[in-house]
Amino acid sequence: MLFIDRLLKDCRTRLKFDGYVSDWVEVNNGIVQGDPLSMILYLFYNADLLDNVKKGEAKIAYVDNANFYAEGSSFEEAYGKLCNMMTREGGGQEWS
Repeated sequence: MLFIDRLLKDCRTRLKFDGYVSDWVEVNNGIVQGDPLSMILYLFYNADLLDNVKKGEAKIAYVDNANFYAEGSSFEEAYGKLCNMMTREGGGQEWS
């Protein structure tokens, strides 16, 4: 566990393009890109986002992408379900 803890703390990055190099910037969230463990760790990281699915809703995730789906008999009904998935307690906005 100490190994994973060290992967996620004290990270920093800088931008480099067109001859410009930025100062170092602290990164206090996320998982290291390109690390083979990142796909597995992200599943734990976003597990709460995928909880709480109700009838007519679906949430799927693969690697670092998550999608919300909703079905309804009209656009308004499906849109209302998607809005609810984002705004309810434990929804997408709270998670992010």
